[in-house]
Amino acid sequence: STLGLSDIIPKQSQNRARLSSKKKRLISPKEAAKCRSFMYSIFVKVLRVLLGIAVVLAVFFACDYIVGVCSVKFPSSLIAMLALFALLSLKIIPLWVVEPAGELLMKYMIFLFVPLLALLPQSYDVLKGNVAAILGGLVISAVLTLSATSVAVEKLHEFRAKRKAENGR
Repeated sequence: STLGLSDIIPKQSQNRARLSSKKKRLISPKEAAKCRSFMYSIFVKVLRVLLGIAVVLAVFFACDYIVGVCSVKFPSSLIAMLALFALLSLKIIPLWVVEPAGELLMKYMIFLFVPLLALLPQSYDVLKGNVAAILGGLVISAVLTLSATSVAVEKLHEFRAKRKAENGR
């Protein structure tokens, strides 16, 4: 004595409801599953980027607070960079946590420097008196960077060649 669907809704209405639901379906269930999977993967990627940015900012603000409390005359951003390197090297923070955020920041790095370049014409008076010191610093830092990079690349090539020789390739 239980009531079924046919007892409540007449047969013709049931058939119309089935037909209209079939007509409204624009994609197949398989395609819908692919779409949900795609949206889920995008959602996960966005969350990973946000997590990475949150971790980097947390390390920066912690180091900024420590520098402020200790009254150290050293840029907190450099201390944060060294702290993040130490946390990654010691595997306290896994690389997968900050890697998506780092890739995003590296991809759009040029936009982070645009405000500084826009302010250069306003500081012409400061630059005019220190042109020699600024150019000297640029030349010396460029030479040191190129030298360090070339030495590192040479050592890496030697290491790889030695490893290939040991493996018998």
